[in-house]
Amino acid sequence: MRLVESRHFPGINVHCFKPALEVVIDLEEMAGRETSEFPGFAPALLKMLPGLKEHVCGIGRQGGFVLRMQKGTYFGHVVEHSAIELLNMAGYQSSYGKTRALNEGLYKIVIQCQWPKTALMAVEMAMSMISKLLQGLDCGPPDVEKLEEQLAREKPGPSTQAIVDAATSRGIPVSMLGHGSLLRLGTGVYRQYIEATITEQTSCIGVDIATDKTLTKSILASALIPTPYGKVARDEDDAVAIAREMGKLAVVKPVDGNQGKGVSLNLASEAQVRAAYKVAENYGSKILVEEQICGRHYRLLVVNNKVVAASERFPARVFGDGVSSIKDLIDIENCNPLRGEEHEKPLTKIKVDQIVFNVLARQNLTMNYVPSAGETVNLRDNANLSTGGTAVDVTASVHNDNKELACRIARLLGLDVAGIDIVTEDISLPLGEGNGAVIEVNAAPGIRMHLYPHQGMQRQVGDAIVDYLFPWGRPHSIPLVSITGTNGKTTVARLVAHVLARQGKTTGLACTDGIYIDGHCIDAGDNTGPVSAEAILADPAVEVAVLETARGGWYAGAWVTLNPPWRW
Repeated sequence: MRLVESRHFPGINVHCFKPALEVVIDLEEMAGRETSEFPGFAPALLKMLPGLKEHVCGIGRQGGFVLRMQKGTYFGHVVEHSAIELLNMAGYQSSYGKTRALNEGLYKIVIQCQWPKTALMAVEMAMSMISKLLQGLDCGPPDVEKLEEQLAREKPGPSTQAIVDAATSRGIPVSMLGHGSLLRLGTGVYRQYIEATITEQTSCIGVDIATDKTLTKSILASALIPTPYGKVARDEDDAVAIAREMGKLAVVKPVDGNQGKGVSLNLASEAQVRAAYKVAENYGSKILVEEQICGRHYRLLVVNNKVVAASERFPARVFGDGVSSIKDLIDIENCNPLRGEEHEKPLTKIKVDQIVFNVLARQNLTMNYVPSAGETVNLRDNANLSTGGTAVDVTASVHNDNKELACRIARLLGLDVAGIDIVTEDISLPLGEGNGAVIEVNAAPGIRMHLYPHQGMQRQVGDAIVDYLFPWGRPHSIPLVSITGTNGKTTVARLVAHVLARQGKTTGLACTDGIYIDGHCIDAGDNTGPVSAEAILADPAVEVAVLETARGGWYAGAWVTLNPPWRW
């Protein structure tokens, strides 16, 4: 069997109300043949994909698909169910599929899936597996890990997904742009871009300030906000001199670093400072040496001048069982299904690097050390989730003075969304002289720690961000008039657009004559399809859209028609 063609529908389509992949396959020598002709096929397939036993298929109860295979069904149908099961095994919950015969040997298969590359890979894996089983070949277990990796590359991470879910729950249109975390929310004049947690309202200068730790410290200090004393080191020797001058535990980190990369804390000796400096050099050209603030590490998330969540953060660590070495404990923890390679899952895998070796050396430990049962071994000093840390929700415990302080800091830097990092003994007490300090301000703060805390309440910070961009009671989408029918569609569309323009509305019109925005033609020719609609709905000048829809649009299931060819 071979793949003939494929097509992905990113939204509501002729097949279903969810994104779907449509493929056409040629069964070749398997055309017209049924599973019942191959007695060993169904058991072999079920051994490979045991989840198929749960598929209801046409009878409405579990085991329906197995029954169909036993009685005899065509192999296009088997490809459909196998691809769906592979997607489920990879972590994408797909439930809808449909198979229809076309010409001799050709089958159209539809599978509900938002991610086209992942869905197509699942179909190809299913076809390959089925072909090998029919030939009596041992194909081994399905490479689900490969499919998981493709899914992780294609889908947004938890933070972006939280914003997508929040917008979708309110009926706000969402368009994913490119392969990163850039989203377009809403349509026309109400459109808003957001990338990660940077919004259209986020100050570019504010982001630049926040990424420069020395400049941030200077601005905060001038506003009488407690920050740790520190200087930029010219070289390794200067870093040692600065640490010696402070006479306290030191911190070494890159000036423009992020996500805790290259950060070393609790440095007490010259050798430790030198080792930390070498690590930090890998992440930035300017290295900051500052005093260590002792206490617990907290992150306060500010959205639109309000603290919407707070977490206490803990560094990457392992807990002894009296049997396993530190190396083994790390491997065990990294098998946690909640941990991913980067930001695609609620937690990040613990990566062993020079910082881990340095931290263990300060504790006179090696990777081969076997901690006793219940013993905690810290692997890093920084508490970022990006380096394997965890978090506990403490939103309800934050003192009001600390909330106001966090909001003030965000205002000072011009950030509408900010993560304020505070070290203090107790966040329920006001931050004052000698009681902790603000150690960093983060633009585009990660929100995984608030969405998926290790302990405590999950905070719906995605909703908070979307509610800030689109306050309740205000529109998020422009009015849309879609016109279809037999004759006169273009004339009616132009008349409607003209009437709306006379009302002072900036109108976007797509018809067989071209695309017009505020009366100006931006593309001549027949423009009655989805591309022209997208161009109009994405334009922030457009206040109302008028779309001529070809009669083929009827079959999509969404239209407004002014001259239906039927009688009521």
